[in-house]
Amino acid sequence: MILAHDLIEKILARATNLDECIVIVKDQTQANLRWANSTLTTNGVIQERNVTVLAFISTGGKMAAGGISRTNVDESDIDDLVNEATAAAKRSEAHTSEL
Repeated sequence: MILAHDLIEKILARATNLDECIVIVKDQTQANLRWANSTLTTNGVIQERNVTVLAFISTGGKMAAGGISRTNVDESDIDDLVNEATAAAKRSEAHTSEL
């Protein structure tokens, strides 16, 4: 799995069509252990990643914003994340307020 700070840098590098972009990554790890008769019978580790991309587009003195969140994001998902966040911001343009 790509490191969180590397993922953030790669998303920001590909967000060239945005005026501003915020990326939030939350990693969570959980260990599961099962015991029977004072003996470890099974174990496992669960890793989960949640990525939020907030996109901001300035149009005619107004700022449109949109965001998306996804779990277990991989490096191959970066373009889709940026495109979906950009689309969400463009959809919100009708509801923008003055800067």
